[in-house]
Amino acid sequence: MTESPCLFDRILDGSAPAHTVLDEATVAGFLDVRPVFKGHTLVVPRTHVETVADLGRGVLGELMEAGRRVAAAQRTALGCTGTLFALNDIVSQSVPHVHLHVVPRTRGDGLRGFMWPRTKYANEAEAAATASSIRRALDAVTSTPQQPEEQVAPDQVLVRDALPVDTARLAQLLAGGTLRAVEDPSDPAAYEPALAEILAAGNATILVAEVGGRVMGMCQLIWFRHLQERGGLCAELESVHVDAAMRSHGVGGILVEAAVSRAEALGCYRIQLTSHRSRVDARRFYERHGFEPSHVGFKRYLP
Repeated sequence: MTESPCLFDRILDGSAPAHTVLDEATVAGFLDVRPVFKGHTLVVPRTHVETVADLGRGVLGELMEAGRRVAAAQRTALGCTGTLFALNDIVSQSVPHVHLHVVPRTRGDGLRGFMWPRTKYANEAEAAATASSIRRALDAVTSTPQQPEEQVAPDQVLVRDALPVDTARLAQLLAGGTLRAVEDPSDPAAYEPALAEILAAGNATILVAEVGGRVMGMCQLIWFRHLQERGGLCAELESVHVDAAMRSHGVGGILVEAAVSRAEALGCYRIQLTSHRSRVDARRFYERHGFEPSHVGFKRYLP
């Protein structure tokens, strides 16, 4: 596998070191190695995007929301009283990967406009302790009470099997939700043979959720024969992704329940899934839909 030339991509896939403070499905945050002030955090989308113009509207919203929470955590962890948000686009963008600077501020800190004096951590131990302090505070941050998201009525969502014409949109959804920076929605043709094979296999399908005629969610449902349970059928749910603009609107729940109904209709005695430990909200979502976190999952990526 060719190593990505982008430093932030390497940080996100674990091949370059960083002091991480935020690790979520679509965004991540880690300390700037040359901070304006200690605790200065970079919040980045997991998908490699070089300019703000290329960001999806939903991902931009998630980037700013993550920045808001990091800022709140900095105030708890570091005792700062304010925040500077900054995002260089092309000009003065030292790494060609969109990143939001979340800089802790205090009155009289000497910062003037955009003249950024840089400081340094005494050593790696101090940087690690600073990141740990922000992480703990971030875990404790409670969202400001907001109006609940408007729920989409079930009759507004059409769940159906994917078609070859959906390939480009499926690639976009995968790129918007993956934890590993390996998806490339700019080349949908790379996904076409896989989709054709899945749909022809006879023991799997891709379900999509349409809202207003546009595919806004997807999941892969696989069913296979077990020797246990007297030779029963088991179903596996994979790649559950909802467009960032439609999350918290009920689309994911409708999609998952449709997958459960399909598994029941096939005669499956169980439906199972795995969710990465960093996806805290996703795990809560699955528990609300009756999935029990009963097992420890193990995965090994092969060269």
